[in-house]
Amino acid sequence: MPRTLLVGLALIALAACGGGSHEGRAARAQARARTPVAAKSTTTKAGAPAKRKAGAKPDTAGQRNPLVNH
Repeated sequence: MPRTLLVGLALIALAACGGGSHEGRAARAQARARTPVAAKSTTTKAGAPAKRKAGAKPDTAGQRNPLVNH
């Protein structure tokens, strides 16, 4: 009886973890590869100037010694 339950749980775990065929995975990969290049573009809209974030500002705080904390 316990062996039967363990075998049943093992089969359910195999089915849940993808122990079956992988036919759907190839179809999804092909569909993803077929998306047009324009849809993947992350550029700004036409006519809008490209905005850049400012670079990191220098640290103006005084340096602290971590051993004595002053």
